[in-house]
Amino acid sequence: MTGVKSRREPRLILDETVQKMESLPASRGAAGLSPHAPYSTVPELLRLSATVARDKGWRLTTHVAESAEEFEMFTHARGPMFDWLERNERDTADCGLGSPVQHLERQGCLANNLLAVHANYLAPGDAALFGRRGVSVVHCPRSHAFFQHRRFPREEIAGASVNICLGTDSLASMSKGRGQPLELNLFAEMNAFAVAYPDVRPETVLQMATVNGARALGWQGKIGELSENTLADMIAVPFAGKRADAFDAVVHHPGDVCASLIDGQWAIAPVA
Repeated sequence: MTGVKSRREPRLILDETVQKMESLPASRGAAGLSPHAPYSTVPELLRLSATVARDKGWRLTTHVAESAEEFEMFTHARGPMFDWLERNERDTADCGLGSPVQHLERQGCLANNLLAVHANYLAPGDAALFGRRGVSVVHCPRSHAFFQHRRFPREEIAGASVNICLGTDSLASMSKGRGQPLELNLFAEMNAFAVAYPDVRPETVLQMATVNGARALGWQGKIGELSENTLADMIAVPFAGKRADAFDAVVHHPGDVCASLIDGQWAIAPVA
């Protein structure tokens, strides 16, 4: 959901979205609300989305503090993003009042159902605020590299006991390797993260793509792990090395999976 360019009423945008979500057939999955980003929405849409998501028990996702330009816009009410949006008649009265994260806090968005995507540019205290509110942060390594952002503040965020998971962002921010398809691929994200943070154990990287993601979605104990009473989902990758090297092999796996089990049924059957 955006609304700045269309200038539609936030309540109409949200009502239309909720009606669409509630018309979807029942499935094993779940839906949530995603006001795109603080700069591409108006405060009322963020506030209404946070309230509805909380009341309905839905997840709330937004891209926040992704760029230096966004940080400058909200923190100092200036810069290229501020000027561009002002020329396009976005009301900038919400700028100059603090960081993008603090902006979300004022709209009531920071809570344990929020997935804060990116969080690259933080003001002092922002990471601690995430921690106090139980927010999950979604880091997208390949998108991060594509835009050449400054180093993701992993240590600061993790030090505030924030749940960090990995995401793909979108195809619009993917670099295509020679002879390689343009695709969203969490194996590629794990590999990119491991290259950028060689001090982080492969086991931790795998957790960021599995159990941490499940926790962010409110599905901990149901997906992202192989344990009793979780959903019968599984993938397998080829590996013939030592058990101690298994995590590293998964994180750096370059090709297709060799088996896939979804809801107890083989989508890709293993070869005997």
